Amino acid sequence: MKQLLFITCLCISINTFSQDSLVNLCSKKLCDYIHASSLQSEDPFLGYFSDLVKANQSLVVTGAISLYHDSSGKRNDEFVDLVKRKTIIRLIETCDSFYVIFDSLRYAEMRQLSHDELMKEVRKTARTPTGSFYTRRALYYFALGELDTALTDLDMALALGSNPRTYFYKAWIMEAKGDYKSALALYNRSLAESGEEDDAMYIALIKRKMKEEGPVLAKKIEVPETGFKTQKGKKKNKKTEGFAEAQP
Repeated sequence: MKQLLFITCLCISINTFSQDSLVNLCSKKLCDYIHASSLQSEDPFLGYFSDLVKANQSLVVTGAISLYHDSSGKRNDEFVDLVKRKTIIRLIETCDSFYVIFDSLRYAEMRQLSHDELMKEVRKTARTPTGSFYTRRALYYFALGELDTALTDLDMALALGSNPRTYFYKAWIMEAKGDYKSALALYNRSLAESGEEDDAMYIALIKRKMKEEGPVLAKKIEVPETGFKTQKGKKKNKKTEGFAEAQP
């Protein structure tokens, strides 16, 4: 029994060491890289992270074995995703350049839509409105800057039994309104009910805003033209990708 306990503790220690080592290394080098570079695309950022991981593959294998008892390609990829998420959280917490870019990047897809396109979408009606309908329309109202109207639609979506991801969008709007306390509670609820692990990154973001009382970027939607672009020049954001088909 003591031997089993010792082995378990050893595996946990090795896993923690591997994760922390990679996170510390990647966050330090990536912050320096972002600060020194004028990034026009997210590809160099992701490419640099990938290079760092490849250069430290032994830590990846060690971490995957200690965490999953398996060093297959799938498990290695899962461990790298875990490290990437923790690295992003560390960068949000400690790297000012990344903090600003990450905050503004979320609004990229909203900037691509003209006022006329947005108005066309919010004027659409449904014979039998569903939670999905109200959530989708709320996002267009959000893009128009009509935050209270967007919140009303999200509340309607939740009343109709909408998907837990609706809490994420409501948290985002509360954050844009500057109500960080409510936003934090909603991000936590979204994480708890949807299981979307990326929500941890937004929880880290809102906690930093609460600590610093929010940068200028946090207080308005019309953020400066900053952030990553794809190779074709079109900005991309995982959280708003598929904006027109947003599922609540």
